[in-house]
Amino acid sequence: MATDFVSNAVAAIDWINGDGFDLVIHLGDVTADGIAAPRQVEEAKTVLDRLDVPLLCVPGNHDIGDNPVPGRALGEKPFDAAALGLFRTAFGADHWLYPAGDWALIGLNAQLFNTDSAEETRQFDWLCGALAAVDGPIGLFLHKPWLRVALSDQERHPRYVPLEQRLALAEVLAGHDLRFVASGHTHQLRRLAVDGVEHFWVPSTAFVVPDRMQEWIGEKIVGAAVLTLDGGDYRLDFQRVPGVAHRDLGDYRAIFPKLDAILGE
Repeated sequence: MATDFVSNAVAAIDWINGDGFDLVIHLGDVTADGIAAPRQVEEAKTVLDRLDVPLLCVPGNHDIGDNPVPGRALGEKPFDAAALGLFRTAFGADHWLYPAGDWALIGLNAQLFNTDSAEETRQFDWLCGALAAVDGPIGLFLHKPWLRVALSDQERHPRYVPLEQRLALAEVLAGHDLRFVASGHTHQLRRLAVDGVEHFWVPSTAFVVPDRMQEWIGEKIVGAAVLTLDGGDYRLDFQRVPGVAHRDLGDYRAIFPKLDAILGE
């Protein structure tokens, strides 16, 4: 992994360890390419083991491969069950429910959506069972944003949870007190409310993506988010992290060789 990205991660960990947090939730892409270079999973674990507080993770497309999007060619490696196994060995369960006072914090593996795999079925069945025991407010965490504008968005883009799975999630969560959905993946900061639910895009501590590769939807910035729970209330706030430098992916072509073809000279 790039030394600059690791130094940003270490700076973020130092800030976390010194600021009295109760829990860290990593929203995925702990690696640059966990399928082609499995050693990166262990390297990431070595870095994250510096944390003095509990850690929960959900995997990203760079960790275990991407889910198919109907009508679009898959631009990245497809979901890889072996990579998921390595991820679980290093970081624990890829979907989970964490009780936090009145709250249920639920993490889902978004990379399973639309894979038609046994893992996808198991996760959905687990979610249905877990929700049956929840009667308080819910915060949902996953790598990919649930939507861009609305649940019924017709845009077929690997940036978002596929439409069919998005609607299935909405159906199983109907009747529950879902308050917010926090996601990573985009390397942008954004918040919007849809049908009374806040959707918060958490930026990366590693880098932003060049404009030639990615449109502006939110704000291209590096940092983290802080979740504060107080009884049945919550706050999600963007946080600039001391020591975390603003990096641009376009400056790291050795880490992501396909950038040469995308960005040219």
